[in-house]
Amino acid sequence: MKKIIAFLLCMIMALPLFSCESDGADENTSAERSDAEMAMEMYEAAIKNEICVFDEHLGKIKLEDCRFPSDNLRLGEYEILNKAILDMDGDGINEYVIQSPQRDHIILRYYDGKIYSYSFDFKSLFRLNTDGTFYWYSADSDSTSNLITTGLNQIAFNDSSIVIKELYRLKNVFDYAEEYYLDGCQVTREEYLDYYSDNYKIWAQFSPFELSCPYPITAEKAWNIADNYLGGVDGSSESAMGTRIFFNVVITEKPTDGSEYYTVVLQEFHFCPHIDGWQVSDPEPMYELKRLVVNAITGECREYVDSVFDGK
Repeated sequence: MKKIIAFLLCMIMALPLFSCESDGADENTSAERSDAEMAMEMYEAAIKNEICVFDEHLGKIKLEDCRFPSDNLRLGEYEILNKAILDMDGDGINEYVIQSPQRDHIILRYYDGKIYSYSFDFKSLFRLNTDGTFYWYSADSDSTSNLITTGLNQIAFNDSSIVIKELYRLKNVFDYAEEYYLDGCQVTREEYLDYYSDNYKIWAQFSPFELSCPYPITAEKAWNIADNYLGGVDGSSESAMGTRIFFNVVITEKPTDGSEYYTVVLQEFHFCPHIDGWQVSDPEPMYELKRLVVNAITGECREYVDSVFDGK
């Protein structure tokens, strides 16, 4: 009997040890989850202007007063913007990227209980990838030289600072590379091609959003309705006659006093993939393939006809 009692006492004494170990693991998991959830909550609060952000150039400021570099307009002056949510540095916490119609970008990052913002014009951040890398390009100020430098950079963060690391850079003349650089060092064409073929990138997908919306169907909902109507074509691509074709679904008009419809357009972009990398062209659509309208009250989606706006 004494042995049984002693055994039971040992088991009772050991239970807190297992309990502490389990609680610690749960706390760690909960803390990681809380950071990711807190980031999203604070992004939404910043978008609603309930909290300020800390801009790298403007200091403590409301998000709506942050400015896009190309036109120096306040974020709050735009009716429709685009957003992408992705983990750029692999820390398990998403960054929130806002894109202007001119394809400038503002990156929001959660760190130490605050939201920090960093801005890029469309040349310095031309195309963003899901892993936090991005393509950029720079044209020589002397237009007669036909020199365009393109490259791929990686975004990282050091506390509240953003860190940009160059991965590769090409010096192009007439759209063809003549010099190749990896990590800042000049390399041969073959060395660059080995790197390029081993580092496939996936472009980040953006969808529209508004800082405020008086309608039941927001711009983001209207965009999703239109993209579903089109078969989820946004971000897809195909090859034709040596050209890579990308498809984007874009909201071009919001509802007004005279109309309760969003106008949504399916656009086609052309990029010419040389063996030395991507030819860079201005980020303007070459073709409008289809135009839709989405009712901001009911969510009904149909192809555009003039009579829609006459109320027929």
